[in-house]
Amino acid sequence: MVDVNQSIADEVSAARLLELTRRISSEVRLSGSDEERRSANYIDRLLQDAGLETELLVHDAYISLPGSAEIVAGDEHYPGITHSFSASTGPDGFEAELVDLSAPANAKGGVARGKVALLDGLAMAGYVRAVEADGAVAQIYINGELTHEMIVSSVWGSPGSGERGKYPKGAIMSITTEVGKRLRERMRSGPLRVRVHCEVDTAWRKTPLLVGNLKAEGTDDFVLFSGHLDSWHLGAMDNGGANATMVEAARIFAGHRDRLRRGLRVAFWSGHSHGRYAGSAWYADSHWKELRDHCVAHVNVDSIGGLGATVLSEGVAMPSTKALGAAAIAQIANAEFDGTRVGRAGDQSFVALGIPSLWMSLSEQPPSDHPTARAFSSTVGSPKSGGLGWWWHTVADTVDKLDPDLFVRDARIYMVALSNLLGEQLLPLSAIAEANELLDRLKELDGLAGGRFDLSTTIAAAMEAREVAGALEIWRSQQKGEVSTADANLFNHGLNRLLRGLVGALNSEHGPYAQDPAASVPVLPLLEPVRALVALDPDSDEAKLMTVDLVRARNRLEDLVRRGTEAADLALEQLR
Repeated sequence: MVDVNQSIADEVSAARLLELTRRISSEVRLSGSDEERRSANYIDRLLQDAGLETELLVHDAYISLPGSAEIVAGDEHYPGITHSFSASTGPDGFEAELVDLSAPANAKGGVARGKVALLDGLAMAGYVRAVEADGAVAQIYINGELTHEMIVSSVWGSPGSGERGKYPKGAIMSITTEVGKRLRERMRSGPLRVRVHCEVDTAWRKTPLLVGNLKAEGTDDFVLFSGHLDSWHLGAMDNGGANATMVEAARIFAGHRDRLRRGLRVAFWSGHSHGRYAGSAWYADSHWKELRDHCVAHVNVDSIGGLGATVLSEGVAMPSTKALGAAAIAQIANAEFDGTRVGRAGDQSFVALGIPSLWMSLSEQPPSDHPTARAFSSTVGSPKSGGLGWWWHTVADTVDKLDPDLFVRDARIYMVALSNLLGEQLLPLSAIAEANELLDRLKELDGLAGGRFDLSTTIAAAMEAREVAGALEIWRSQQKGEVSTADANLFNHGLNRLLRGLVGALNSEHGPYAQDPAASVPVLPLLEPVRALVALDPDSDEAKLMTVDLVRARNRLEDLVRRGTEAADLALEQLR
C-alpha cells in the first residue's frame, strides 16, 4: 500500500529548493525595505501560479535597523556593530570607563554603574537587561571571529503605550574576538576610557505580510505554516531556505487539494529580525478571532538544512504536537525526537490564543563551545543544542551554508507532519498529553504550597479536562475507517476547544489578547508566584498582596480550562 504522506514528501526536490533559496536570498531583506518587498512580490507570483489565493497585507510596525558603530580609545579606532533597539549615541558618541565583566552574571552590586561593560558572548536581550539594571551606560559584547546581529529588546512585537519605556537606554555593541583582545591588552596598562559611537534607526515603518491560502472544500479550518521573510544580510539559511520550503509545500499540496481535510495557510512575516516578531504579533492581534476559531495548529519553519545540522532531537514542541513531530522525524530520518518546550522565541505569537504549535528550527548543530551554540542552548533551554551554525546572523549566511541532502531531509520532515495535519480526518493532536502536563504541574505546585494556597478546585478542573480528553481518545480509537463528516467535525471542534484552554493556560501569562515578553516564561506562568509565596511570612503585607493576585490568576486559569472542557464534553454528548 502506498504511503500517501511519504509519496507527497518524495515530491520535494533539492534542486528546486536550492534554486528558490538563491532567488529569495539574492538581496538583503531588511524589514520594510524595497528589497524585502521585491522578495514578497516574487513569492506572491509563485504562490498564485501554484493556485493559491494570496493577499499582501501592509501594516505599521516598530522596526529598528542598526547603522554604523565603532569604539574609540585615545587615537585608536575599533570596529564593531550595533543592534536592533540599542539606543543611539548621536554623532559625538558617549565616553566612560571600560570595565571588563567577562560574563553578564558578574553585573551585580553596581560594579558596572556609570561604565561601559565589556562582556563575552552574544548580546542576548536578557543579558542586556541584567547588565543595564546594574547601572552600565553602554555594553560591548565579544562574539567570536565574526560579529552576530542581534535584537536586544524583550518587547514582543510592536509596543503599546505601556511598553515604550522597556527598551534599552544605553548603547549596545558587538565586536570580534580580535578587537576584544586588543581592548583587553589596553586595559592591562590601567583604567581605559572609551568613546562609543553607534547609530540605530528605530521608527514606525510600513511592512509587508504575505499570506497564501489553499482552501479545503467544506471547511474554513486551516493549518498555519509560517516563517519570516526578512533577513540579516543575505540570510540564505535564515530564512531563505525556510521560505523556499514554504513555497514548495504550497505548490505540492496544491497538487493534492482533493485529499485536504483542512486548508493550508502560508504566512511570510516581516519584522522578525528587526521588530522582535512584529509581523506575526500584528497578525495575532488583527486576526485573533479567525485564528481562535479556525486555526487548528501552527507549524513554524526557521533556519533549516544547514551544514552539519545533524541534531533532530531538540526542536520545540508542545505535548499535543510532540507525537506528530516525532512520527515525521522517525519516518524520514529514522531519528528520535525528544523535543523542547515552546518558548518565547521565533514567531510563536499564537500560543496565548491556545493554538498548538510545532517546531521553529527543526535541525541543529551538535553542542559546542561556540558563542552561537551557547546562546541558542540558553534560549531553548537544552544543553543538547549546538545552535544554527557559526554563520548564523552574520555576513557569511549564504547559499553555500546549506547542505542539499540535509535541506531536502528537513523539508520532507515538514511535508510529512503537514500532510498528517492536513489530510487526517480526525486531527492528529493530543489533548490528553496537554491535560497530563497541566495536572502534573498543578500537583507539583500544590505540594510546594503545603496548604498556603488552595489549588483543589484547579486540580479538579484539570482532572475533568483529562477525563474528557481521555474520552475523546477512546472515541477516536473505536472508529474503524472513515467516520461521517458531521462526526469528524464534532470531534475536531471539541478537541480544538479543549486544546485552546489547556495550551493557553500552560504557556501564557498575559494572553489571550496580549503578548508575553520575549523572555523566559515558566510552564503554567499564571500560578508561578506560588513558588515565591511559600517563602514569605504569611502575615506580611507582601504575602497578602500576592495572594490576591494568585486568586485572580487561579480564577482565570480555571475559566480557560473549564470553558474548553465544557465545549469538548458537549461534542462528546453529540457523538455518543
